[in-house]
Amino acid sequence: MPFMNGEFGLDPSAQGQSEILKALQVGQPGIAPGNAGTLVPQDLSPTITTLTNTMDDIVFYKSLPQTAATSMVYEYNVRNSYGSNSPNSVFMQEVDVPLDDSGQYTKGVLPLKYIGKRGYVSDAGRLVNAIVDLETEAVMNTSMATIRDIESLLYNGNSALNPLAFDGLETQILAKSPPSNIIDAHGGDLTFDMTSNLAAVLTDAPNFAHPTTLHMNKSVRSVYTRSFYPLARMGLADPSARTVNFQFAGQKDDQAEFDYVGSAFINTGATGTINPNQDFTQSPAAPTFTAPANAPAGAGQTSNFLASDAGQYLYWVQAENKFGRSGLTPVNTTPLSVNAGDVVSFTVTMSGNVKPDYFIIYRSDKTGSAKSRGEIARVANAIGGQGPVAVSVIDSNAKMPGTTSAYLLEYREEVISWVRLLSLVKVDLAKVRTAKEYYVYAIGSLLVRAPTKIGLIKNIRKPSFGA
Repeated sequence: MPFMNGEFGLDPSAQGQSEILKALQVGQPGIAPGNAGTLVPQDLSPTITTLTNTMDDIVFYKSLPQTAATSMVYEYNVRNSYGSNSPNSVFMQEVDVPLDDSGQYTKGVLPLKYIGKRGYVSDAGRLVNAIVDLETEAVMNTSMATIRDIESLLYNGNSALNPLAFDGLETQILAKSPPSNIIDAHGGDLTFDMTSNLAAVLTDAPNFAHPTTLHMNKSVRSVYTRSFYPLARMGLADPSARTVNFQFAGQKDDQAEFDYVGSAFINTGATGTINPNQDFTQSPAAPTFTAPANAPAGAGQTSNFLASDAGQYLYWVQAENKFGRSGLTPVNTTPLSVNAGDVVSFTVTMSGNVKPDYFIIYRSDKTGSAKSRGEIARVANAIGGQGPVAVSVIDSNAKMPGTTSAYLLEYREEVISWVRLLSLVKVDLAKVRTAKEYYVYAIGSLLVRAPTKIGLIKNIRKPSFGA
């Protein structure tokens, strides 16, 4: 944000001094800095170019059914069945009475979470006014950053990694939905057979769902819908038409009818980079680890390494907390040979005095190429009574690098909703420095009431269109 760096003490860097000299000379031809030169704003266009997401990219948060809450713990009821007796129990003798058969209910609870960001605008920035209505711009930036994070966490939030967070869609499906509601693309492209098969599972007994929306990554949607081009009859009946319409908005088959939604926030995970502006004094140090080893899956373990996955693998690890990430550290520099039916295991331990919330685990594909590195897991940190504890990492190939997920949902409040105690609001803070400070925050959580009525297709290859 403008006028932040060095606002409460001049920026001593060479770049900072250069910028000050430039500002002193703007509009003062022939006058050297320090000789009656005045500090004036540079000539900035009133049009601001946005290089990040806009509200058009927020497709999940703003379309979710909304449920109002009146306390920090939301209680709700779920009807599991209208009755549990067999169909033959409806028959009776002439003088008998029907058998008792009441509906079955369970009660659920959902803790609501505080979500927010703080921002400020310096007094000098408001006075210079190099950007029209800088304060409004700043509040918009903070609000958009908060909404962006909510949108991302709606898909992949995990309270096991951060107890202050809510669980996102994928976390809740993996934990609560039947295994039959989950299809594994195993690194391949999303296909019509996959979406149609998942719709068949959801609409059939005992789920009885009515899917309305399929969420997927935008690039995945692009490749997926292109597969329909050879099946479609395209033409320009009107000679004056200037647009060739290759848009497929959804699908309708014998199982269900639902829309396609592309989201830029369904992605392959972290890439191993760090934010150069993060607070390095409060960010965790690179963890220590043991060498990875592979072995056939043991009792209670399931391996997703198939014969086609046998190959050479590299691993990396990175520690993260809310302030930032450590540098990316290789776990092995010599590729590990992994066979079909294996699982790979190693341990990770925090180092230094700054506690990470979790560790991000990365892996190569079976070629052992560092260029194929992608996130495969996040593992919560552990600290015992005597200090840091070694955390076990088990890679069964459940999550494959370079892949994303797709979610088939039923948009009804009885199935899924955003439960809110407070919508996003702005609160001004007391003035304690030469800036106007504020924060924006909301209180809410994602509620999946009926996990049997939603489904997941995981490990979908995310295409890369660049060089």
